Amino acid sequence: MSKLSSFVGGKFNDLGPILRFDAKAMRPVVLLAPLIVGGALAVLISSGVVPLSDDPALRPNAALQAWKGFFEIAAVVALMAATAVSLVRLAAGRHVYFLWLALMMAALTQREIRFEFSNILVHIVVPILFTVAWIWYRQLAKYFTSRWVVTLLVGMFFCYVLSQMLDQRWLQFLPQEHIWSNGVEEPLEMTGHTFALLLVIFSRPGKMPCPLADAPQA
Repeated sequence: MSKLSSFVGGKFNDLGPILRFDAKAMRPVVLLAPLIVGGALAVLISSGVVPLSDDPALRPNAALQAWKGFFEIAAVVALMAATAVSLVRLAAGRHVYFLWLALMMAALTQREIRFEFSNILVHIVVPILFTVAWIWYRQLAKYFTSRWVVTLLVGMFFCYVLSQMLDQRWLQFLPQEHIWSNGVEEPLEMTGHTFALLLVIFSRPGKMPCPLADAPQA
């Protein structure tokens, strides 16, 4: 029991330095990307440049369904590509980080394919994977000390969170919120998938010192 409590206590002690490191390593400009994409699309849709509907309320119609359908297909393609690249890089480099990435991308892919219980599964698998990354941070630190890895991960999930908030209609205070929830939500999620694909392609060992002093250095 004392060994277990010592292990758990040690992991909680690691959490503070890891989060502080991530906050320092992340490039905040990535948080502007979904806001710029979303804002630009909202203006283009409301002005009619992107002609999704003549209906001011942007109720479901053929053009809107085709718009959403395009992004749903693009999402599957992007995430399947991200999964495949992760597996190729795992085979080439044999680093556990790429196994972690491949499992993350596979979980996101199956959600977009919309199997039965896929939403439930992704909400189970993603927290488990982040918990694994926290517990075995020392083994993954070679890549998690990269500014690009941290930045793209944060950007990816920031897009997903904003997209879900729009989908659930939690941002009704926005001007013309119906345009955001109906016309912008899918492209915003696609921005997250683009970050995911960039992450698996451009992941490189980090150059910043590991926040855990006893971790193996890259």
